[in-house]
Amino acid sequence: MISNRTIQIDARHAGQRLDAVLVGCIPSTSRSLVAQAIEKKWVMVNGRCGKKGHKLNAGDTVTIERLLETADWRAVPNPAVKIPVIHDEEGFLVIDKPAGLPVHPLDPEETNTVVNGLLALYPELAMIGPDPLFPA
Repeated sequence: MISNRTIQIDARHAGQRLDAVLVGCIPSTSRSLVAQAIEKKWVMVNGRCGKKGHKLNAGDTVTIERLLETADWRAVPNPAVKIPVIHDEEGFLVIDKPAGLPVHPLDPEETNTVVNGLLALYPELAMIGPDPLFPA
């Protein structure tokens, strides 16, 4: 996670959008995580809350209070989410998904999903699939 970082905008970034500059300057993050940080008012431009489409000027100061990196974007186990397992066999599971319970988190801070409940029961699922928020 990036925290308490300041970026001075120079002439090469002048006229560019705030979100694009942050993604370019911090390759360990993504455009969606930058958008989330801006929406949560964790990014300031010259002491004011930034807007993702804000065009920057040379001499602007961008202050990042908090910005998640892609490595921070992982589903975490939550034993409080009870997922009824009907059948457990090597290679697949059959579950009774509770109505209204989301399947996977849409935000790294979301922990009340089927994925979070299954990770509490089967931690090895975290290693399956290419996306840490969507273990297959």
